[in-house]
Amino acid sequence: MVRDFFNGRPFRRLRPTDYTIDIFDKINDSRFFKTFQTVYYRNGSIPTQAASPGLYWTAANAPSPALVNLPKVMLGDTAGLYIVNPPNLPLLTSQIAAMRYYAVFARNKQTTAGGAITSDFNNNKYLTMWKLSDPIRLTNTNNEAKGIRNGTYARLAETYLIIAEAYGRKGDYTSALTYVNRLRQRAAYKANEIRSPQIWQYMGGPNTLANTEAANMATTTLFTTNAPGELYPPSVTSTTDRFIHFMLNERTRELCGEFYRWEDLVRTETLFERTKLYNADISPSFATFHKRRPIPYLQMVAQQIGGQPMSPDQMKNYQNPGY
Repeated sequence: MVRDFFNGRPFRRLRPTDYTIDIFDKINDSRFFKTFQTVYYRNGSIPTQAASPGLYWTAANAPSPALVNLPKVMLGDTAGLYIVNPPNLPLLTSQIAAMRYYAVFARNKQTTAGGAITSDFNNNKYLTMWKLSDPIRLTNTNNEAKGIRNGTYARLAETYLIIAEAYGRKGDYTSALTYVNRLRQRAAYKANEIRSPQIWQYMGGPNTLANTEAANMATTTLFTTNAPGELYPPSVTSTTDRFIHFMLNERTRELCGEFYRWEDLVRTETLFERTKLYNADISPSFATFHKRRPIPYLQMVAQQIGGQPMSPDQMKNYQNPGY
């Protein structure tokens, strides 16, 4: 493979947390596979069999005699695959080894049936977000930053989510779900819409291209009970609190990667609890006062009180608590 716009540009990426991956209904809701890239296609030259014998079919592993001594992956074929299978459907390492792709990373795998489950996902191998990718650039240079996609000032979907949350905070859950389900209706798969084969190959979903709108609709059960798929924190036990966390989950499914999260967690007073629970890499020094940012020293130096620069004590009082 060679670098191109579709397969990713050479910049640092952000790894999605397990929470982010798990909060999506991958079978009925199209937003997961439209948010994260799980497949990469061969776009480079084909090495010789002498140089890379493992990339060619042999008599021992070819599914057909006609394929012996031919490349396993031709130009345009799947070369790399991230399999997002659930822990109850782990893949055997022997199954993965038998796949013809150059690189396969399974989220849940085991050496023997019933054995310990491990994962290929780590801080170097993880899903990449592609819902905001711009495949067209002003030039063909792979480092070209100038694209053609318009910037987004406002998202109609976020407006629906704001209205839904407002109704829910008033206890009008019927009206709240009306707006949530407008988005879920749009996000559901439509009949004959192409979708990832992972749904039926590795996730236990149906091998059909049927409409999933009915299955994707939200009901009050999702927050009046401790619905397992919503991953509620242990401390969240009331319908009122679960609804707020349900809306945070729904905002993840719709707005992931769109720079809303910090404000959402701070305004709902859930930053500390959810970050400690869902972010395995959070620093041990993370504390509740981090919901506010530190006020820069240069900003304080520029302030005056009574026409005079602030004293050290005044700066201390001016600074946000904890810093």
